[in-house]
Amino acid sequence: MSVIGADLMWLVAMGDDVRRTGVLPDAVPFAAAPSQGWPPPPVAAEVLLSLIHELGLAGLLVWHFVVVVGALVVVAIDTRRRGATDVSTALTLVVLVLGGAATFAVVRLQTFSLLFFALTLLLVRDQHRKPGRAMWWAPVLVAVWGNLHGSVLLGVCVMGAHLLFSRLTRHPNETIALGVATLGALFLNPAAWRTADYYVGVLQNEAAAGGEGLWAAPSVGNPFDVLMVVGALILGVRAQAAIAAVGVRRVGWSDHRHGHRRAQRDLVAAVPWRHRLHR
Repeated sequence: MSVIGADLMWLVAMGDDVRRTGVLPDAVPFAAAPSQGWPPPPVAAEVLLSLIHELGLAGLLVWHFVVVVGALVVVAIDTRRRGATDVSTALTLVVLVLGGAATFAVVRLQTFSLLFFALTLLLVRDQHRKPGRAMWWAPVLVAVWGNLHGSVLLGVCVMGAHLLFSRLTRHPNETIALGVATLGALFLNPAAWRTADYYVGVLQNEAAAGGEGLWAAPSVGNPFDVLMVVGALILGVRAQAAIAAVGVRRVGWSDHRHGHRRAQRDLVAAVPWRHRLHR
């Protein structure tokens, strides 16, 4: 079951206005603070929400459900490709859904980011294991994502960490080009060069300054926050156990490989003696 977030309908209204007038908004008429000259990167999201709302509130609920399921499917694919069992994958998804109940159960603009963030993690993890040209999908993801929701900044941080700590030493020239292209893709939206002003404004908005709503710090009095913290702890413990298990397997394989090499050396060393004994 999902509910419509309180701030979603004004985005629908702005999308309705863009579709009716064909003019990009330069202010947020429903904002609690003055917003004249506000850059409009997420216009595509507003228009899409307006179109989905043509089907009524049920359309928004179905859209949210499809995106959430898509994100969880991507996570499941990633875990199974890393060798997790069906049971382990299912348990991880259950903990993830319960811990993120405040996100998965409420239809907000942030819904757009769920699938894109999951795809970003899938891409980065695959490229860490086997670097290739597929990493050039990163600027494409950022360009599309940046027209839908500001959480694209988090995706850029994840991609940047991968490029800096995993790829730079192996493919320096391509990595630098990827970094420039990915950062440049942030500006491929109606706000263009004013995109940076938009993100600075978002980070300094009234809710963020007052620590309200989604910007509030976790509280033990909020059951959703408690679920989030408990879920994060469970997933952290499971991840640490998985890392330890991989380390044990690698050590075991290393011992086996070194033992095999010693046997080969002993065999090679024994060959001359065999020939001497048969002279």
